[in-house]
Amino acid sequence: MKQWILLFFLFLTLGVNAQEKRLHKAEVQYENQQYQKALKSLEKVFKHKNTKNSPEAYLLHAKVMLALKDNPDYPKALSDALKSAEKALRKSKSPELIREQDTSFFRQLLDECMAAAYSDLQEQRYIQSDKYFSKVFDLYHYLPARWGNAEVALALKDTATAVHISREMVAELSAAQNPGKALSNPQPFVLLTQYKIENKQYDSAAYYAEMGLDIYPESALLKSQLLKSFLLLVTQSRPELSTLDMFAAMRPRFKDDSLYIHKETVLFLYLMNRFSAGDENHIADSLLAGFIHVKNEYYAEYGKQYQEMDPLYNSDNNELIFNLIRYSAKFERTYMLAMLLNNYVSGNYADSSFQASIRPDRWKNLFNRVKEEKSIFLLASSLNAASAELKKDAWFNRYKHQELLAALNHPENYTDRTALYNFIPFVLEEYPNDKEVYQKTQALSTHLIGEYTDSSWFSYARIAVKQHDQYFPQTVDLRKLKKNLVVKDFQANYFGSRLLKVERNGQQVFEYTWNGNDLLCDAGSIPGFVQDKVEQRINYFRRAAGVPDYVRLDTFKNAACQKAALIYQVNDGKLFTAPAETWKCYAQSAVEAAQLSARVFGQTTVFAVTTIMADQDEENTFVGNRRWLLYPPARYMGHGSTNKVALIWTLDDGGDKDSSDYMMDFVSWPPRDYCPAMFAFNRWNFSLYANLTKARVTMSVDGKTLPLKQEQPVDGYGMPTLVWTPQFKPEMGKSYVVKIEGILLHGDSHPHTYTYTVEFIDPMKSE
Repeated sequence: MKQWILLFFLFLTLGVNAQEKRLHKAEVQYENQQYQKALKSLEKVFKHKNTKNSPEAYLLHAKVMLALKDNPDYPKALSDALKSAEKALRKSKSPELIREQDTSFFRQLLDECMAAAYSDLQEQRYIQSDKYFSKVFDLYHYLPARWGNAEVALALKDTATAVHISREMVAELSAAQNPGKALSNPQPFVLLTQYKIENKQYDSAAYYAEMGLDIYPESALLKSQLLKSFLLLVTQSRPELSTLDMFAAMRPRFKDDSLYIHKETVLFLYLMNRFSAGDENHIADSLLAGFIHVKNEYYAEYGKQYQEMDPLYNSDNNELIFNLIRYSAKFERTYMLAMLLNNYVSGNYADSSFQASIRPDRWKNLFNRVKEEKSIFLLASSLNAASAELKKDAWFNRYKHQELLAALNHPENYTDRTALYNFIPFVLEEYPNDKEVYQKTQALSTHLIGEYTDSSWFSYARIAVKQHDQYFPQTVDLRKLKKNLVVKDFQANYFGSRLLKVERNGQQVFEYTWNGNDLLCDAGSIPGFVQDKVEQRINYFRRAAGVPDYVRLDTFKNAACQKAALIYQVNDGKLFTAPAETWKCYAQSAVEAAQLSARVFGQTTVFAVTTIMADQDEENTFVGNRRWLLYPPARYMGHGSTNKVALIWTLDDGGDKDSSDYMMDFVSWPPRDYCPAMFAFNRWNFSLYANLTKARVTMSVDGKTLPLKQEQPVDGYGMPTLVWTPQFKPEMGKSYVVKIEGILLHGDSHPHTYTYTVEFIDPMKSE
């Protein structure tokens, strides 16, 4: 029995020794570059049960396959090498020892696999590329390989996976002792930051961008993203004093960036302007001191190079203040300008020679500089700022009167033309009993109406007309100017906003036709130039009626109106307030647009705007659509049109004109003075924030009372409004007098009467 046991162990030992000899033989063959022979030897080694799991055999197999990677007979050699290397490490009791002993091999394998992975990625072999990246990461925990997985996901438009991988890598990089060496590519931070920006998570975006920039300080893209996310973060809410602290924290990173410097400057100016009003002028003074300090620090580091980045700056601090004075005058920042003028004259930041002069001489110095600026706004502001201090000085009163008369005599000397109409009430209030001043301001006011009209500044022309009526009597020349304004505004902005006809396939068609499909529930889209014309026509009517003409069409509201217009079209023009879910082509996003819009059936785009103004439906005796279109606080509207239906999203109060502006000043259609004859709609209206319940309308021409039908007032549609229908056909060339009695103004128990005239004209005839 013992002999049999000895024979068994002897046989076993001889088998093991034989496999070890074959493994040694394979090693020799590998070293002699006999790779195919080595491979055959290894195949025999792997067949033996005692050596098939040898880590040394798998490692040698990996080396042989890596050596054969360029041999066309072994297309999977690199992949097999990677698998065998993985098995060698997994089966070894000390894998780190194997790595240490064969460092060069493992490095070569990593490089070859990464190169193959990127080659597959470029050739759009995404599955194979992703496998290489995953295997390399599992084998080496090599972060660039993990980022390779993210690049494959991006190529497949799988942003969610790429972002998930980026989060993993960012967490690992932030915990690494030397993260810059772990991954030379800052792209995980770039991707994560961009993803957060797109989702409007600006605080998170700035966090990731700043973390990435700490690791990769040379990354221009990360620096750009940090600045972008930071600026979006600070501008998504109203700037406060604390916003300055946020800028101060970022200053070390961006003090050489012109955009950052510009935004920081804008923030300082905004806060100075805000706090210079009311009882917080001391905060504005502190902000000015902080502004000068920061700018001087910039200059100390960058010198004249900084002045090129910030044109407001001057190393002479009093000159810096005067630069700010120029800026404030240019943008008509009234309170900020007063604060700056006071600081300039106080000499707090001036040189010793200026501080040694007496205050009247400092004012004279300022006045001399102001005259050189050719700004009527700055002239009036500086004289007004000095009045409180110098009103008892005879020289100042003479100087003030002299300069104001000089400005009235030569208004052409001033470059800020639109500020001149504000100059008129300023002078009249300063010299209410001066006949010479009155006559010259009247002449200037008349001139400005003509100048603004000829320059196509129709908004300013309308404001100047309204102001002129407040201070001065009607004249023949003024009526000519008013008529000319109506004619030119109509030709430029009503007639100019029409859709033109073009020739297509031998037929004359409008330049825009609906491109949707009601069978496919495709709402179509409206090109920008058509939306611009709709916007232009809305503002034309608003301006003519005497309300702010700054309405803009909002892209979100436009899209919602477009869907709502389609819904009404495919549901046979149903007139319910809001679409129901059972309607064809229903869309939740269209419901609000349907509720807050004026709907027009049979007219679209710019034609629909005119139809809304006409508001001639039999049941709409209160002209609700017109009233919403002319609602003074409206700022952002929307428009959508198919080939049969149009919606104008009119209900909005995003503007800055509140009801107090129209407690005395009324809004009417037809508008006072002159109106194109084509807008003599059946129903007339008069709107005013007052009690109109007992008001009565009468109309007359040449002293003769005319018949009309007055409707009962209906509230809830914009301003309180009276509506009436003349029982006659208005004629061109006649002046219709509208008289409204019994109006109770806010806080007044005595009734008031409003009277105005309307004359219809043909605006296509030149004046």
